[in-house]
Amino acid sequence: MKILIVYYSKTGKTKEIAHAMANELADGNEVKLRRIRMKEERNLLATYLLDTKKAIRRERPEIEVIDYDHKDYDLILLGTPVWTGNPAPAVNTYLDRSDFKDKKVALFVTLRLRGGEKVVGILTEEIERKGGKVTDSIIIRTGLFHKKRMIEEAKAFAKKLAV
Repeated sequence: MKILIVYYSKTGKTKEIAHAMANELADGNEVKLRRIRMKEERNLLATYLLDTKKAIRRERPEIEVIDYDHKDYDLILLGTPVWTGNPAPAVNTYLDRSDFKDKKVALFVTLRLRGGEKVVGILTEEIERKGGKVTDSIIIRTGLFHKKRMIEEAKAFAKKLAV
């Protein structure tokens, strides 16, 4: 199976989860990892002060060029952190620029506090509006004391998808 894992990560936790899933899926599958990047990345303080407002307003900042075609993949995994109860703004732009027609998509959402179900709902609605089918999702709590468990959850989710 050809699998594309696309994610946005600011602090590195969503990236770590994406890589754990890729490692789990690599046996017997062709897996590609692609990170969504904003053209203007800010430091953590500026992100907290300025970019979270963009998340609340569901803005779509400029992102780097998407250099892959979803048509080439059997399954797409999409990952985002929760920002103030919404997907990261760069993920909104990615959704706008992507075609999901007839694609199976699995979602992974990372968070510290709450809002995961809302974000899964937003992503599902956008993907299905563009012709895709969300087949599964997971909400993974991150944070200093959750590192081992979050990686174990990511691997278990990936293993379930590979079946």
